[in-house]
Amino acid sequence: SCVDVSLAEALEHADTVTAEHVTHILLERGNLHGLVGIVRRFDKLPPNARKLVLDHAGRLDEAMRHAAESDDIQARLNVIDIIHRTASTRLAWLLSQQLHESDSRLNRAAAMALLRLSRRQMVSASGPAGLTPTTLVAQRYLVNALAEACACFHQHRRRDVLMALLCFAPHFPAGLYRYVTDHK
Repeated sequence: SCVDVSLAEALEHADTVTAEHVTHILLERGNLHGLVGIVRRFDKLPPNARKLVLDHAGRLDEAMRHAAESDDIQARLNVIDIIHRTASTRLAWLLSQQLHESDSRLNRAAAMALLRLSRRQMVSASGPAGLTPTTLVAQRYLVNALAEACACFHQHRRRDVLMALLCFAPHFPAGLYRYVTDHK
């Protein structure tokens, strides 16, 4: 709606208290246009408003997808940042999607986020609980995103993607093993 778009646009110039209040209102309203506006301006939000967004990131899936597919490079970088900060393997596919782009900033940020998610996954899988049903689901999302990132390695040539792949050594999930053996 027009109200949500206007509120989201006002975030850029709002003082700290107002930005936090407007972010809260937009999150509560849940209108797609307002949520996309929050994601687009995430880098300009004050810390408390950012924390609010991260705490409610589960509501942002569709808005994140829209922002990740937009022409706005900063919005795409914000999507990568939010996924990294929330460790959302469920949205890792949006990271591998950015590796198809020619923008080196997107490639670098997305590859680094995949590496951080893979390291986190490695730590949680080797923790005292091991691979729980929750970590297995998270791993499946991440493995699918990594497989896609490896499939387009010839485009981006990001070594971080290979390092992310190696986080799963020596027991590579089926979807990744073929990339380990591919000399290209």
